[in-house]
Amino acid sequence: MIPHEQTPTGEVPELLERPPTYFVYLLKCADDTYYTGMTGDLKNRLRRHMQGADKRAYTYSRRPVRLVWSEAQPSKELAKAREKAIKRLSRRGKDKLVHSMDNDTSVES
Repeated sequence: MIPHEQTPTGEVPELLERPPTYFVYLLKCADDTYYTGMTGDLKNRLRRHMQGADKRAYTYSRRPVRLVWSEAQPSKELAKAREKAIKRLSRRGKDKLVHSMDNDTSVES
């Protein structure tokens, strides 16, 4: 089904009723540093980090990377604000964030 079409009964597909989801995430790099990012497609973004899709990227020379924390946000604006706040945290603050909750950071392949 094309997402913008109505169903035969005239209902709007559930996909359109749900607000878009964005993710803020922390990666632990091979050199023990953190990388903070945000994306609308966490699975694909992680794959791109691992593949080294951009040689200029922070994570390129710090692979392999491991997802250690993620959080869903209902809008791009909120995700950007949360990312910015996390980037301002000290290393210790990021460590606390990672260890503060029992996050499900698994992404199905």
